[in-house]
Amino acid sequence: SLREGGKTVVLVDCRTRPEQAVSVIATALSKRNFEAHAEDHLIAARSNPGYLVIPYCTVGARSGSYARQLIARGFPPTQVLNHEGILSHTFHEEPLVSGEALDR
Repeated sequence: SLREGGKTVVLVDCRTRPEQAVSVIATALSKRNFEAHAEDHLIAARSNPGYLVIPYCTVGARSGSYARQLIARGFPPTQVLNHEGILSHTFHEEPLVSGEALDR
């Protein structure tokens, strides 16, 4: 997670492991890791309006679907935001890291 402007931002990588092996956003959690601790994230989101969960994928379709699933499971709708995708992230010249170490 990342703290920014008084908010806690949890980026969730919804892409496949082979896609993640190429590159990831440095502070992101894999969807698998997020799901392993989903109840903790849900409790944090419900108790803190500044706790944001932001799924992302390549262009936004899979992460949009996952965002809707999280909301259906009880995550506050105003705290689950679909990222435009990792391609948009790189377009805005935001850094990526090698996905080889992704086990988070």
